[in-house]
Amino acid sequence: VPRRVTFFVDNVEQPKYVIGIPSEIRFWVHREKTVRYFWNGQLSHISFGQNNKKYSDGQRIGIEVDMTTVPRRVTFFVDNVEQPKYVIGIPSEIRFWVLTKFERLIKSSAKGVEGSKALEWGKEW
Repeated sequence: VPRRVTFFVDNVEQPKYVIGIPSEIRFWVHREKTVRYFWNGQLSHISFGQNNKKYSDGQRIGIEVDMTTVPRRVTFFVDNVEQPKYVIGIPSEIRFWVLTKFERLIKSSAKGVEGSKALEWGKEW
C-alpha cells in the first residue's frame, strides 16, 4: 500500500531545508544510502544534479513511497503537484525524517507528469 509523508515548511530563517529518506539510521555518514530533496529543488543520492521544483516557507512537501510496485518508487510533491523526477529501486526498508503527517493511501496518487524521469537508487544521477 502506498504511503505519503507530508510536511509544512514554516518559519525557518535561512533557506536551507532538506528532506530525505535514509536506508539506515546513520544517514549523515553515507551519501549513497540516502535520497535528499533540497529547498532549491536539487535531488541528491550518490551525486547531485537532478532538479525538481524549489520549495520555501508556506509550502507543503509530500513524499509518496510505493513499496508495492516493482521497482519500489518514491515520488515527490510540492503543494500537491507531482514533481517530474522520482526515484526507483529504493531499499525494502527505509526511514523518513521531517514528518508531520503520515497517511495510508488506497492507491498511489502518482500519475506521471510531463517530463517525468525515473532516477534509480544506487546509481549516479
